[in-house]
Order: sequence, then C-alpha cells, then structure tokens
Amino acid sequence: MSKPLDINQFMSAFLLLGCGILLTVILLALEHFYFRYCRRYLAKTEKADCFALVSLPDH
Repeated sequence: MSKPLDINQFMSAFLLLGCGILLTVILLALEHFYFRYCRRYLAKTEKADCFALVSLPDH
C-alpha cells in the first residue's frame, strides 16, 4: 500500500501556478494601460514606426 501524498510534494506545482497567475495579471495590467492611454497617443503621431500597425484607430 502506498503512502498518501504530502503537501511538500506539490509545493513546486503551486509555486509555478502562482508565478503563472502573477505573470498573467501583470500582462493584463500592461494591456489595459496600453489600450486605455498609449494607443490614443500613438494614433495621433504621424510617424510610421514599429507601433504603427497596432496603434491604428478602430474603424
């Protein structure tokens, strides 16, 4: 008969899951900031730089 699993055996999985959730929340905040503030400013610039495709206004 095998022993039941201990919480210490799952600690790395919980740590990895926590890091994934933290990274997702950070990316969500950056995306929200970009679409709320930066996109309007970049759409007003007339330069065709690397952000030209993603900063086009919605039609």
